[in-house]
Amino acid sequence: MSNGMIHSSLRYLWIISSIILIDWISKQWIIHCFFMKEKVGICPGVNIFYTLNYGSFFRIILPQQELSRKILIIMDIIVILILLLIIAMKANDPDSYWKNIALALVVGGGLSNLYDLIRYGGIIDFINFVIIKWNLLTLNIADIAIGSGLFLIIASV
Repeated sequence: MSNGMIHSSLRYLWIISSIILIDWISKQWIIHCFFMKEKVGICPGVNIFYTLNYGSFFRIILPQQELSRKILIIMDIIVILILLLIIAMKANDPDSYWKNIALALVVGGGLSNLYDLIRYGGIIDFINFVIIKWNLLTLNIADIAIGSGLFLIIASV
């Protein structure tokens, strides 16, 4: 890697590191200030709801939780390595600036959720959206980064 490529890649590393740090701090706050399954209303339709997401989509396919967790970890590592390689290869390309930012958001969120999966056996989620009495989704800062990155990728196509 040339010095220019390393310097250009560092700006994306800053984004990745920031997402990981902000997500980790928010999850530590949840772990230390709330009980599992505790729900606290923030405003209409939004709650803090501390839960552990075990990757239920894969449990439908693979009934063994430990096996599905290992498969999720392997898939996450492969995707993250591919995205890091793309960022490194396109770091100096001015046409790829926004795509690299989007990929850095996805990588940062993915690494943070991967840490949870390895450390806790599931992903800590706590931002809960509700309409009337229906729980729409519960997510975390890493999920927001991943979703934002995917939105930017789709918008740039």
